[in-house]
Amino acid sequence: VLGGFHSAASVEVFLDESVYVGIARHLDFASGPVFRGRPFYVHPPGFLVLDGLYLRLAGTGDALHNIFESRHLVVAFAAVSCVLVFAIVRSLAGRVAGIVAALAFALDPFSVRIASMALLETPAMTFVLAGFWLLVSTHSLSRMRAVLVGLCFGAALLTHEPPAVITILP
Repeated sequence: VLGGFHSAASVEVFLDESVYVGIARHLDFASGPVFRGRPFYVHPPGFLVLDGLYLRLAGTGDALHNIFESRHLVVAFAAVSCVLVFAIVRSLAGRVAGIVAALAFALDPFSVRIASMALLETPAMTFVLAGFWLLVSTHSLSRMRAVLVGLCFGAALLTHEPPAVITILP
């Protein structure tokens, strides 16, 4: 969230940002993600689709403007992640622990850095955190809640590959 205050004024653009945002901006939902005229299978298309929809709603500009605009979407995911960290820890260890965990997450230099760039990690982890919150926020797991957990974990896997380590493998 703190990264959002300077995300549009950042003097650097990470190479992956330009690739992801370029794909998202020109995403054709019939043919899927394409990079330099070829299908893009390096990562799952989840964030690219979300970012493409967001850029269509937010309006477009040149490539640099689109990157800065996409960063706002990632900052929104980071804000939701911070709330989810609080909610998860609060349900497991109490309100004070939830506040401490949320502050640690929000002020962590890596979290601030990664959440200020239009990359896949923050949206993927937001979906993972949402799934874990659904798991720990109640004493019994209803069928509907189990489906929602599966949808959250599935959305994470459609966004980036590393969440498989903490969603499928355990």
